[in-house]
Amino acid sequence: MRRSRSRFIQIFIFSCFLSVVTWASAEILQVSDTSLLHVNFISIGAGIDYKAEDRFLYYLKGFQNENHVTIGSKMEHWGKEGETEYILDLKKLSPKQQKDLEKTVTEMFKDNKRVKLGNSASR
Repeated sequence: MRRSRSRFIQIFIFSCFLSVVTWASAEILQVSDTSLLHVNFISIGAGIDYKAEDRFLYYLKGFQNENHVTIGSKMEHWGKEGETEYILDLKKLSPKQQKDLEKTVTEMFKDNKRVKLGNSASR
């Protein structure tokens, strides 16, 4: 119970942070845009991989701090077992930063069947 409550609080705070960052620039993310990276945490009957999601959020925060950038993003819950999609807007990153971020995230989840990556809606 305590784990799920603290997890809910973490996700709620991060959602608020993402909402402010994403919508402060008044840019609406286009699903067909190729400069968007979609990271889907899916469930195969047993919930999402919360450890992988935590690792992703930790990496994303570190990447932004290290590179002094703010990545526009949006998070959507879309399933009954915690399925979550993060849509990252990479337009403000340099081509090298985009490549580095995509390469690291891809490598991070290459063997994880409960994380799907793509440049368009992956659901």
